[in-house]
Amino acid sequence: MTHDRSNNSGDHSTEYRRERRASVVHINGQKPKENIRMCVFDVSDRIEFHEGQLIQDMFQFNEEDLETMPRVAADVFAIKYDHWPIDNSDLSLVLVDEYLKKNREHFLKGEHVDRLVDEERLPSVDAILSYIEEHYDAISISGSDDSTMNDNLPYLKILLPLIRKCVTKRDFPVFGICFGAQAIIRALKGDNAVSTMKKQGKDHEYGFLKYKMLQPNVLFEGVSDNFISTAYHGDCFLLEEEEKLVTSDYWDNQAFQIKDRRCFGVQFHPEFPKAFSVQMFEDLAKVNKEAYIVKDAPSPDLEPGRCIARNYIRAILQK
Repeated sequence: MTHDRSNNSGDHSTEYRRERRASVVHINGQKPKENIRMCVFDVSDRIEFHEGQLIQDMFQFNEEDLETMPRVAADVFAIKYDHWPIDNSDLSLVLVDEYLKKNREHFLKGEHVDRLVDEERLPSVDAILSYIEEHYDAISISGSDDSTMNDNLPYLKILLPLIRKCVTKRDFPVFGICFGAQAIIRALKGDNAVSTMKKQGKDHEYGFLKYKMLQPNVLFEGVSDNFISTAYHGDCFLLEEEEKLVTSDYWDNQAFQIKDRRCFGVQFHPEFPKAFSVQMFEDLAKVNKEAYIVKDAPSPDLEPGRCIARNYIRAILQK
């Protein structure tokens, strides 16, 4: 789930890229490092929620961090609506009928649409990968109300093989949150490595949960044990015992790193601000009385998420 900051908060903005890429900083006293260029795949509905904006915020470091870290210039692509990073990616180039043209107009106003392009005209995985490798240093994939097991979603026909090529053939950095992490696992480990909580004998996992480290990992360096974060999922990924990095009291498949790759995933939502999470669960309780919501738990702050973001950037730099 995601948060709607504004109707254009996740747009692919040339002005934003130019502003963010203008600065360079010194890393550990070494020569200046240009900004990290982040390609964010926003799989949220972008009507009620803008997950891409939350991920952008997660990677906006404070001045103290910027003494040792590069700035992150993030471009957001609404892949749920077939907006992919490719040359000439203006969607008007692939609008083939009046229905799609009207959808494009509604989408630009921040309104819900079912699709933007003719499925037969979707860009190729190789074209997207080539563009990403030329223009970006890493990928982040957001959460979503969609299911990675729903093969009727056209964008999964691109996203899953794209993840596979990025990670297995390129060691291109990829970080997934909730749905994004599930997509990584399905792409790399197959259909049987993703499931629903119900099939695993569990209710949906909602609420402010306490998370405990199972083993050390670069993604969690500096994150305190028993940290609090937000859970909001009914689907899940399944890991081998030795792959599990983090557990909650309710569910133990919470985080992973693909072996020998700069590819990470977390089931929880380190990008969710406290106020947003509180409102989200208040709204949820009104419509789903049986949801597993942890009550009277300490509210999360963004520090674990910021720490995870810093660690992901450090992993990106370890080429």
